[in-house]
Amino acid sequence: MNIHKNARTTPQSRALIVHRVLREYWPVSAVAIAFGVSERTVYKWLARYRDEGLAGLTDRRSTAHRGPHTMAPVWLACSIAATVAPAASATWTKDHTPPPSPTSGNLTEPC
Repeated sequence: MNIHKNARTTPQSRALIVHRVLREYWPVSAVAIAFGVSERTVYKWLARYRDEGLAGLTDRRSTAHRGPHTMAPVWLACSIAATVAPAASATWTKDHTPPPSPTSGNLTEPC
């Protein structure tokens, strides 16, 4: 487990937060003050503990679970294919106009 330098809590301290509230009956506000976190954070760890048990108190990944602006795999493959196309298809025509772009057609269907 890689705890960064600004982490207010660790899995052990989160378990202690839950223990203080559920077993020792501390008020959420007192626990929040004692651990230097917000009441919202205490409620978050309580909810995760209720939903998942001790496993819910472990660190989670902080990166996005999906990329809303990433290119679909089929479009990515088309883009790569167009980039690595043979040199003959990239030559200019006799009247000195560039060849048509591989993406100049219908953009609703790949390739």
